[in-house]
Amino acid sequence: MYDAASTGLLTKISGLRRSGYPEAAGELRAKLDRLRRLWSDGAV
Repeated sequence: MYDAASTGLLTKISGLRRSGYPEAAGELRAKLDRLRRLWSDGAV
């Protein structure tokens, strides 16, 4: 389930970057990376 959700979010992040919002895309990517680390550590 997490992989499917993260793939969808990565697609949206790419869309933000292409649409001229690189700051928002970078911020979302950082949050997704943090969530991925928490997920892999078993904290979520």
